[in-house]
Amino acid sequence: MSVLYLICDLDGVVFTFTASDGTWEFSRLSKFHHDNGKDRFVFREAGEGNSTRWVLESQSGQAKVFGTPKYSGHGPPFRGKPSPPRGMWTVWGCPFVLSDIPPQHAAIESPFTFQVPFAQMSFHEEVGFP
Repeated sequence: MSVLYLICDLDGVVFTFTASDGTWEFSRLSKFHHDNGKDRFVFREAGEGNSTRWVLESQSGQAKVFGTPKYSGHGPPFRGKPSPPRGMWTVWGCPFVLSDIPPQHAAIESPFTFQVPFAQMSFHEEVGFP
């Protein structure tokens, strides 16, 4: 349970967060983003006077809250510390679900070609090892 999945209800995009000493940090970052402090998104317990116990905050530059849970409270403890509540969240004004169960999706059909006016991408997957 050291990984949480923030799943967008609108398009199914998934953000992965990993436990880190009382907070949960966005963990699927490129080396460039990590090394330059970009997209540092963190679930953390809210401060005094906040209407919710947890917030999702961007710590890239000046800290800014951009996500809150629908219901206040804690999720199941992890390593003796509270964790964010599972269930409905509002993130960037859109509905999301926070879960500790990885989302299941059908595999991409292979091969396929995706084309837009300015580019074309072909995908082919081989199963097995040489």
